[in-house]
Amino acid sequence: MSRRVAFRQADITRALKGAKKAGMAPKCFVVHPSGKIVVYEDDKYINAANEWDDVLNETA
Repeated sequence: MSRRVAFRQADITRALKGAKKAGMAPKCFVVHPSGKIVVYEDDKYINAANEWDDVLNETA
């Protein structure tokens, strides 16, 4: 049984186009597991480290 995807490429494109039309200058976006797409004008999520980075680097 396949499960429905939470988002599609078209959803992201629509969100970014809407943000630009609203006067934002989007630099990044985050897609939550629920499918919610959040667009940010700052770059705080670009190359942001998380707790799993250390774990994965130790096993590599």
